[in-house]
Amino acid sequence: MMGFMREVAALRASGGISRDASLGAAVVASFARHTAGRDLMACVLEVEGFEVRAAGRSMSVEDVVGMCLDPDVSALCYSVQATYDCPDVLRVDPLLREAGIRDRIVFNAGGSPVSRGFAEKACCDVYAPTAVASARAIAEAVRKRRGGRTRRQPEARPTGFTPHSGGCRVRSGAIAQDYSASHDSRL
Repeated sequence: MMGFMREVAALRASGGISRDASLGAAVVASFARHTAGRDLMACVLEVEGFEVRAAGRSMSVEDVVGMCLDPDVSALCYSVQATYDCPDVLRVDPLLREAGIRDRIVFNAGGSPVSRGFAEKACCDVYAPTAVASARAIAEAVRKRRGGRTRRQPEARPTGFTPHSGGCRVRSGAIAQDYSASHDSRL
């Protein structure tokens, strides 16, 4: 990962990364000291064309959602490294709704504890198993939400994933089975 980040830094320094103003800004966050995934996602989103704003290590979910109040912010990405952070991820969608900004924020959570089922339970707009695929899906969702043209046809969604579309639709049973089968069953 460090090699990848050095390559992105070199691209940035040489002017090889161009910002796509139509995408706006993306807030990237993680929990506690688990910043490697956050930093990876920041690099990939920057390459995709976003202005990236990284949340600090000890910021609460409420403070991270507060960063999204800026009208330039169009996406929020949480990197999750441990299952004990999953309950906090479930708080993001309600907080975005309470702030009145849910419809303009494309929400994504990723990392090893995040399954397709958990992403759906958390009301994520996009889910992909890798940072690169997530960043591409986020950019496409932002372009679509903002009424712009997409660069490419969106990738097919993994079977069983229902993205956020004004109301989080959770299929009970399937999510619980999918999540508990491969993760901490206390959630």
